Amino acid sequence: MQTSYNYGPGNLFSGVKVDLGPHRVATRQAVAAIDFGRGVFQQYNSQEQGRLPAENQCVILDDAGTFTAGDIVTTVNGTPITTTFGTDKDTTMTAHAAAILAGVADVYACAYAAGSHTITIQTRNTTLVVSTDVSGITGTMTITSYTNTSLDAATNFVGVALHEHEHELSSSGVRQYAANDAMSVMKLGQVAVAVEETVTVDDAVYVRTMADGAKLAGMFGKTSTAGKTVALPNCRFVRGGTTTVPAVLEINNP
Repeated sequence: MQTSYNYGPGNLFSGVKVDLGPHRVATRQAVAAIDFGRGVFQQYNSQEQGRLPAENQCVILDDAGTFTAGDIVTTVNGTPITTTFGTDKDTTMTAHAAAILAGVADVYACAYAAGSHTITIQTRNTTLVVSTDVSGITGTMTITSYTNTSLDAATNFVGVALHEHEHELSSSGVRQYAANDAMSVMKLGQVAVAVEETVTVDDAVYVRTMADGAKLAGMFGKTSTAGKTVALPNCRFVRGGTTTVPAVLEINNP
């Protein structure tokens, strides 16, 4: 005879609905593969598509060296942009930033700051992969660093990718939506989510916008990291979780 009952959810897996209370689900076309239980962000300029958060800002820093002739080539997401020296370094680097803006799809802002010797590139939807080749210049200028961050904010967080049985395993063995799939996204209600650290009930909720090792874009946690996580004021943890056990997230997104 059964003498005790479990009033809470049993074993959970990422993306599953946790209760039958009030809930609201949106449909978005997945721009790329998205694992169940990850945070989904609105695709810019499309109310019908969703994506994982992106590393959509890159700052290129040079060492303040000279640039007196030759060509500089910056490759952004596979597109090379070449600028030939003209007048002086600052004029050339300003022209180079303008050429990146004009020549690379999804770049919506790109500017050179002479004082800090930086070119800042921003995209709407895509993670930036950037490299700059200065082997063709005359001068001493070298590239010191590339710093990626995310500009995604809570205002373009849609919700959580829901589990659906008909979707197949990815090559890594993870159930997910494939690119172009119709994706169910929980906007209101309780859902099991993948967390990057141990969380407990009523911890602050952050979603990761920039991957860091095993902490993947779209995972949830309680720790704020500038430029890499975003606070979600319309969410709260109602059941704790760990890196191997999903937490339960309650969402109240407009």
